[in-house]
Amino acid sequence: MRIKSLEINGFRNIKKTSLQFSKDSSVFAFIGANGHGKTNLLEAIFLLAISKSFRTRENEDLIEFDADHCSLKAEVEQGSESLTLELIVTREPSKKTLKVNGIQKKAADFMGNLNVVFFSPDDIGMIHLSPSVRRRYLDLLLSQLDREYLEDSLKYQQALKQRNSLLKRIADEQAKEEELDFWDHQLAELGLRIMKKRSKVIDAINIKASDYYSQVSGHQDKLKIQYAPSVENEDFSETLNKNHSRDIAIGSTQKGPHRDDLVFLCNDHDMASFASRGEWRSLVLALKFAEIDLLKENKGFYPILLLDDVFSELDEERQRVLFNILKNTQTFITTTHKEFLDVIEGEKQVLASDIKPSADFEITNPELHLAALDSPDTKLYVEFDVELSTGYREAESSSNMPIGVIPVDAIFTPTRKINFTVEPVHVGQETSRERLRLEVWTDGT
Repeated sequence: MRIKSLEINGFRNIKKTSLQFSKDSSVFAFIGANGHGKTNLLEAIFLLAISKSFRTRENEDLIEFDADHCSLKAEVEQGSESLTLELIVTREPSKKTLKVNGIQKKAADFMGNLNVVFFSPDDIGMIHLSPSVRRRYLDLLLSQLDREYLEDSLKYQQALKQRNSLLKRIADEQAKEEELDFWDHQLAELGLRIMKKRSKVIDAINIKASDYYSQVSGHQDKLKIQYAPSVENEDFSETLNKNHSRDIAIGSTQKGPHRDDLVFLCNDHDMASFASRGEWRSLVLALKFAEIDLLKENKGFYPILLLDDVFSELDEERQRVLFNILKNTQTFITTTHKEFLDVIEGEKQVLASDIKPSADFEITNPELHLAALDSPDTKLYVEFDVELSTGYREAESSSNMPIGVIPVDAIFTPTRKINFTVEPVHVGQETSRERLRLEVWTDGT
């Protein structure tokens, strides 16, 4: 499986861009300073695979500020077959439209046409702290492996929403407790199927993740993942019935797959109690490698790998293990510096010139960030000092540069060199009248 091309229109800060991905390369790098929207490109691919964002639940967040809709389109190759996947989000009415080869599809039929595995430094902290992230890992994997699981999961969420709404009406004496029986039956039937498939896939993950954990960590530690369902050793329907009074008082359903969790054991000890950040890094990588293997075995081809700023979190040895294992996978990477790519062997394609953010920009020490401004005439307040990070070159400067005001009169693109003059204004009790000219490059060169 590989993505041949990607078209983006009005998505977040990207007004319009079209990218072609060479068949001769397996690694594609988006390079630019923090805040330029590199992650938006990965999010676009993720949306075309999963139909949902990994950053927001609100459709409107996906649309460029001054646009009424956004659209994403990808040409995907699966062996000898080609697919065209499209996602369109409108502001009014708020709606998401999914298409495969021009034919509108439901989310359950859209997912599975493009398989992805996403890795971000945020995963390392969140998988340790948040049960919802651990459940999401399972749900994303199973939803791509098993269409029936996805359909059951969507139906379960709808039934859960209805039951929770009914619980609140009962608490307000607008409905009767007996009305819960219908939704108890729905949740129990769907929930038991979900939990059974979660337990089965965790057994498969355990077989693979343990070996990968040893490779990544460099130690012969024994990793084990335990499924911790919120309903134990009793009928789910009976549990829901027993919890009526509590659920009504709280206004939500306290038991079910939506409350399940995972426990990670290293040498039979709970990692939540002792693991270092390095050990969590190794765990997350092992889980991602296991996810890739399971998708490959199930689908017959490797998924697309999306790596968001992994160089900031992984040491060089873990980077080498990562890219050595992923030689056969089409991989999209974001990074701030081109030299970080040196650890990757083989053909690489660096992409930055076609990315055209529609917002203006601000400089904060020491990184360049996009900031949406209502008008190109808007004054932009900027804070910085002389010690600029790689990717920014100072021309003429003096020490202790104060706050400046920069009028912005053009759309900014990541590869354009911009010359501008900063007029310093009041800083503390003093006013500096020095003028400073900076030349700014944003592609790391």
